[in-house]
Amino acid sequence: MNRKTIETFPYDGVTEQVARELVHVYSTEKQLPVRYKILRLLCTHDYAFLQPFFLAATKRERWLDMKILGIKGLAQFASEAEIAKIMAGFRETLAKREKSTPHDYQEYEPLLGPHALPYLVEKYGYEAFRATLAQTKAQYDRMPDAFKGHLTTDIHGEIVPLEVSAEKEKAFRKFSTGDVGI
Repeated sequence: MNRKTIETFPYDGVTEQVARELVHVYSTEKQLPVRYKILRLLCTHDYAFLQPFFLAATKRERWLDMKILGIKGLAQFASEAEIAKIMAGFRETLAKREKSTPHDYQEYEPLLGPHALPYLVEKYGYEAFRATLAQTKAQYDRMPDAFKGHLTTDIHGEIVPLEVSAEKEKAFRKFSTGDVGI
């Protein structure tokens, strides 16, 4: 399976054999968009051989939206206690991101999309997921308005750009060029 095939592969076409091929590609792939698509394709499948794959993905990935896809897949297999431990580390990383990259809407908005934390809270109801969603929302709310509402995701995690008002775009550009008066 090549990159082009993966980029256009349908979400409902993942058989067990295709999943095995995707795991193999993921293990050697360096391109983030390809790994992201593979995680999105696999995260709702519960083939037993995927459990170690999802655990490894939560450790490998640095982008939080990619990490949450691994957690989404892993939640199908792991106990609430195991998930709680993983999510504690996730929340710690999330808190550090607010300090190191305070306006990183490109991390927060996918986490708040319907395929990520809200899905996990609704499907599993684990306290760890609720606490992580609350923390994500609180950190997102502390960002200047110019950084909010630029994008969301669909039920598969595909990025969906949102229409941004001219005023918000102007404030965003002003901040980006170093004229910090947001």
